[in-house]
Amino acid sequence: MNKTTFALFLTLLACSALFAQNNSPITSGRTYPSFTPEAQPVRNGNEPIASPDATGDTIWSEDFAGGLPAGWKSVDLTANDFKWKYTTDPVVHCTYTNITFQSSTSDNGFMLLFGDKYNSDASCTNTISGTFMDAFIQTPAIDLSGYTSLQLNFQQAFRYCCSSIYSHLSVFVSNDSINWTEFDVTDGIGANVASSIPVYKSINITAVAANQPKVFFRFHQYGAAHYYWCMDDIAITEAPHDDLRLLEGKFNINGSDNIYTHIPMQQAAGYAMNFSGHVYNYGNKTQTGAILNVQVKKDSGSVVYNESTSPVTIPYLTYDTLPLAVAYPISTTGNCIEMGDYKILFAVSQNETDEVPENNADTLNYTLTDSVYAKDHGVPYGKVAPKDFTCCTHDNAQIASVFTPVVADTATSISVFISGSSSPSGITLIMHLYPFTGSPAHVAPVPIASSAVHDLTSLELNKWLTLPFMSAARLMKDTSYLASIQIKGVDKGYNVYFGKDEAKAADSTVFVYNNSSWYFINEQPMIRLNTNGSGCVDRCPTLQLTSTPDSCGTFRGSVNANVTGGFGPFHYQWSNGATTKHAQAEAGINTVTVTDLGGSCMLIDSVMVGGYPDTLDLGDDIKVCPDNINPVILDAGPGYTSYTWSTGSTTQTETIQALGSYSVMVTNAVGCAYRDTMVMKSSGPELGPDTTICLADSILLDAGPGYTSYLWSTGATTQAIYTVHDKNLYIVNATDSNGCATSDSILVDQIPSYIYGTIWTSDGKPLMYSNIDLFIMDSDTNVYKLDSTVTDSLGKYRIPLPPFTQVWFRAFPDSARYPLEMPTYYDDTTLVIGNSSDIFTTGCTPRNISYYTIHGKNPGGSKRIGGYVTEGTNKHATTPTPVAGLALILKDKNNKKIGYQITDANGHFSFGNLVTDTYVIWADRWRIPNDNPPVVDLKTSDLNNLEFKLHKTWLELVTVTSTVKSDLPEGEDVQLYPVPSDGRIVISNGSGLPETGRLRVYDVTGRQVYDQAFVTRQPIDLSALPAGYYTASIILGDRVITRRMVMHKLADVRK
Repeated sequence: MNKTTFALFLTLLACSALFAQNNSPITSGRTYPSFTPEAQPVRNGNEPIASPDATGDTIWSEDFAGGLPAGWKSVDLTANDFKWKYTTDPVVHCTYTNITFQSSTSDNGFMLLFGDKYNSDASCTNTISGTFMDAFIQTPAIDLSGYTSLQLNFQQAFRYCCSSIYSHLSVFVSNDSINWTEFDVTDGIGANVASSIPVYKSINITAVAANQPKVFFRFHQYGAAHYYWCMDDIAITEAPHDDLRLLEGKFNINGSDNIYTHIPMQQAAGYAMNFSGHVYNYGNKTQTGAILNVQVKKDSGSVVYNESTSPVTIPYLTYDTLPLAVAYPISTTGNCIEMGDYKILFAVSQNETDEVPENNADTLNYTLTDSVYAKDHGVPYGKVAPKDFTCCTHDNAQIASVFTPVVADTATSISVFISGSSSPSGITLIMHLYPFTGSPAHVAPVPIASSAVHDLTSLELNKWLTLPFMSAARLMKDTSYLASIQIKGVDKGYNVYFGKDEAKAADSTVFVYNNSSWYFINEQPMIRLNTNGSGCVDRCPTLQLTSTPDSCGTFRGSVNANVTGGFGPFHYQWSNGATTKHAQAEAGINTVTVTDLGGSCMLIDSVMVGGYPDTLDLGDDIKVCPDNINPVILDAGPGYTSYTWSTGSTTQTETIQALGSYSVMVTNAVGCAYRDTMVMKSSGPELGPDTTICLADSILLDAGPGYTSYLWSTGATTQAIYTVHDKNLYIVNATDSNGCATSDSILVDQIPSYIYGTIWTSDGKPLMYSNIDLFIMDSDTNVYKLDSTVTDSLGKYRIPLPPFTQVWFRAFPDSARYPLEMPTYYDDTTLVIGNSSDIFTTGCTPRNISYYTIHGKNPGGSKRIGGYVTEGTNKHATTPTPVAGLALILKDKNNKKIGYQITDANGHFSFGNLVTDTYVIWADRWRIPNDNPPVVDLKTSDLNNLEFKLHKTWLELVTVTSTVKSDLPEGEDVQLYPVPSDGRIVISNGSGLPETGRLRVYDVTGRQVYDQAFVTRQPIDLSALPAGYYTASIILGDRVITRRMVMHKLADVRK
């Protein structure tokens, strides 16, 4: 399942996250490995810069100028090196992410935890995994003794995947580096939704940090994969004692969260607003007599609503919601005079004197219109498209907004703000109106109204586009409708974006369609539904055209379309292609067509604009024999008041007798100035400018017809030559029938070509410092080596390409460097991990690139570590509960991964073919529904004489000693062999083990994809499995043997 679709599904399940719970500590089940704190607290290199009890003063700060400061820690608990990174590049781009981060000091760098980067391929084109981040950065100890009221401030931007319940972006605070208090910092923004840039975050940390000599902070993301978390400009400041904050003023209409910013007068009388405020006592004292006052003001300044809540008491560091008991009827008279803009003013107050009064108010806006339904404020905050939310690129995808009239009405058109397009000429749009009964499963399959198909043009970008319905649609009372935009042309690689509002949409009020199903999203596109109006506004405006005075030949005057009345925004279309209110005029008739927002009024008018045409013409350029030039007279024509030639002459005519460019400037009686140019050039051949060609390509050099003889620098005597492959200077001499001998030359250069990419081992690691050979084959037996290179520390290579259309390359790894990353197959080889998308070429000639196999052996032995996994101690009973399907990773003493296995139904696991060494067994404890870590028990039957302790913690360190002997019969060697001709495998059982068993296959996520009985040495068909990594669990009697598999769909490179 594509990540984005999965995220949408989780959003459907977890859409009720509490708002802004980040400022209060939350209960955390997390524990941390011990990290030794610094011996001495630090203050970013300075003593405190504020005196105690100075509200708002900065005590300590960090802006990451120059990188992660000394004393800080950056830790990845997954051991994948998925750490917070310091960066100075504000563009954060990879697969699903493309943002520009801005903070107060982002120019000098900031910290980034880039989940998309860690879960994507090297080119950031495709997602390759779904590893959850579990990483933090930690400050050294900070001395906050003497400060009684504290808050932590920082700037951030984030988006996380894939669950609002199990994914966490948190700040942890500790005064002993052992016990930690967790603060959620997502402000209630759900999974897969981008935050604002930046978010200014403040957390009251008084309860944990006040008067503490050593305070530590961690910025920690866990349980979340993909996307990003940017963070910068941290400051600890004095927190206020009396500070009641209005976090958000809210209103709903008729009890619904489907909020309108523009409401037609026809509907207004049926709507009522209910107001509330979400408040937070951010100070350290209880606030008494807290009330919320709400006023509604018309654009004229008159107050049409003024009500307050009853006073309440709010304890410190506590949230509360204050609802008003009196609803506000949006229209009380139904008169047109009520149309206009309105402001809703929210203000919270209390008996105590608020130390930070600027956070006590909020303002919202709405407009009563004649015919426009809208849920945006008219200014695009960003852009949105269906492809941002669907799993794949779908032609005919749709994006829609929900509108619910409370009075029967008529819909005439839909308007949308076009924010941008990859290629407007390839996109077509259709507007649809669907009945809708509350869930994606109940969208009517057929629209009740549609527009004609509209081909998008570049002139329509960054402005409103209105398409009228081919037939108006009747809107029923208390029925919901989807105003939808359908997109065509996506299958051709084009795309279009629509403007989106800053406010997020409530659940089930905005939807996208991926050509099979509807899904709701929380972005608010700028889509408007237009009705036939209430009669308050004259639907058709008046139009008057004006123009500037007459002008000279290349006309620079202007025409202006002045519109009065009607209902905009208006669309302008001039006869010269302009689409603005004011346009550059052309001499003659200039016509404009004006269309109003609803598309029901169209006005056409024209204006005549005079001008003085440019009649100056020196004639065509002429060719002459450079050795015999006859005089030529150039004539600018009579009737001008002045003449100025490039030769300095000031007469009407000028005689020339040399190669070159000649121009004249003339002026007429009204002051209009005109210029023309004529060139006298050689009659010789013209090979064109110097050029560059692709490797192995050729071009045609043509001296042109009309000559009696040709002589090229190559020795050719034809008019044209074709065999131009190499970088060279080519000269041709040509003689015409008059005996005039001339020549021309051209320099032909070549574009170098390379093959480059990255080579991986079968364990998914870069193949470092290994030989790469490039060769060609002219038959099944003749192979010619062309070039070679060595991969770098990232497995990357780059080899010049010769002028051949098909080449091969082969990689030779160092098996001593990669002992366990390359499983041994029957032919001692393992396939290159990757496909043609991992191989790239430069230059402009297409190449067919094929690759051979990586060669290397696995020197592993027969020693084994095994056991079983049960749930944590608080779940232990007489019989511990086994943990099945748990991912276990075997690492060596250097923390390098050397094995991977999934526990079976009884919690059992077994790692075999080990050499004498020390190993670590790592279990992903967060996949277990239990607050305590799992218990890893090692089995004596597997370890023999190995000393070990039972019931160790989730990080298990064991040692295989040189005295351990395998208890398996001599010669046992269970192996898994591929059948070269197809997608089948064969399992050998070795000696002493049964000939029948069971094979279970798991993919990289731990999901079981195959479970069948088998007979050893008989082919097992796995061809249905797609290409990728798998773990095979081979059960023979009481033995469980694990083998890694890499499935490939690799064609014969010689075909």
